[in-house]
Amino acid sequence: MTEAPPQAPPPPMPPGPPVIRRRWFWLVLVLLVLSVMLNLFIGGVIAGRLSGAGGAAFGRLPPEVRTSVRQELFAERGDLRRALMTLRTARQDVRSALTADPFDEAAAAAALGRLRAATDGVQTIMHRAYVRAAERLPAETRRQIPSGERFMRRLERRMEALDR
Repeated sequence: MTEAPPQAPPPPMPPGPPVIRRRWFWLVLVLLVLSVMLNLFIGGVIAGRLSGAGGAAFGRLPPEVRTSVRQELFAERGDLRRALMTLRTARQDVRSALTADPFDEAAAAAALGRLRAATDGVQTIMHRAYVRAAERLPAETRRQIPSGERFMRRLERRMEALDR
């Protein structure tokens, strides 16, 4: 008859009550997740800068076009700031209307109408700046401005994929 070898005693428990260990676990987990999110955000910003992306193809514009547009936007900064504040307020109104309880369809529709108007106001100022910038540029430089066809083709492919 063979005797079973003696079992080793269980490892000692770390000091402190289990509640404290659980809190440390969650704290470390949350900090780890936040760290990963921050690293991904910073990596995305750096990748965007290196790729020349800037919103809506602005980064792909020739440097002299970007400079000219920035000058025009700077000249429009007062109107643009007011239009952006109106847009922010309109977005907040839409959110409030869509989450209201009880839901008021007329209020939501009116808020969305104000959002459309505010968006149009910002776009009008941006378009005015683009036109003024373009009129100061030589024709050869204006020919280098991307047409947006690549974006439209990609959008059309996505829409077709949704139809399938």
